Amino acid sequence: MSRGASKRRLRIRRRRRDGSIAGDLADAAGGEVVARFGCCLVETVGGLSVLAALMFVRYVLPSCAIESMAPNDLPSNAPVSLFDDFPLPRATALLGWTLRAIDPAAGTIEIGFTADDRFLNPAGTVQGGFLAAMLDDTQGPALFAMTEGRVYAPTIDFTVSFVKAAKPGRFVCKGRVVNLGRTIAFTEAELFDEAGALVARGTFSSRVMDTGRAVGSD
Repeated sequence: MSRGASKRRLRIRRRRRDGSIAGDLADAAGGEVVARFGCCLVETVGGLSVLAALMFVRYVLPSCAIESMAPNDLPSNAPVSLFDDFPLPRATALLGWTLRAIDPAAGTIEIGFTADDRFLNPAGTVQGGFLAAMLDDTQGPALFAMTEGRVYAPTIDFTVSFVKAAKPGRFVCKGRVVNLGRTIAFTEAELFDEAGALVARGTFSSRVMDTGRAVGSD
C-alpha cells in the first residue's frame, strides 16, 4: 500500500444489483470524505480537483484498505433504489445530494444535502435559491421513483416559503407526491437543518412526460 493510501480507508456503502459497488474514500484520522465513487462515476468533495479524482481512481483506489465487501456487512439503512445506477447531474452533485430513505409505493423520499461557504449570501446564511434547488431536487426524485423511472416531470410552477435563516451545514429534505395526473403532477417538499428545524417548504406543479422523450433517448 502506498504511503498516501495508508492514510485513507475505502468505505463500501452498498453493493448494486449488477454486482458493482458504491462508496467513498475517507480520511482515516478524521473520517472526512474526500471522494465518492460508484461504477464509473466519481464525485469529488471538498474542492478535490478532477485531476486528483483521476489519480484517486488510477492509483489510490486499488491499494486502499477495504472496510467492507460482503453484502451482509453493508449498512442496513442503505436504501436500494433505481438511483444507484443513475448518474448525478453536476448541479445535483454540487448540492451534496445523498439518498437517505425512499418508499416508491408511498411516493415519499428523503434526501441529504450539504451547503458550505460557497452557498452563502452577504448575511452569512444560505442563499434562498440553493434552498429552493434542494426542495426541487427532492420532489422530482420522489415522482421519478414512484413511477419506476417512467415519468420525468419538469417543474412548471412552484411556491417556496422560507421559514427561517439557514446556516451552512447539512440538511435533510423530505418530499412526497401529492397527486399524479395524466398531464400534471403535484408534489411537495420540506427542508430541515441539522437541528431538525424546518427552514423551507415548497409546493410544485410539474409537467408529466415520458422519461425517454424528456431526456432525448430513443
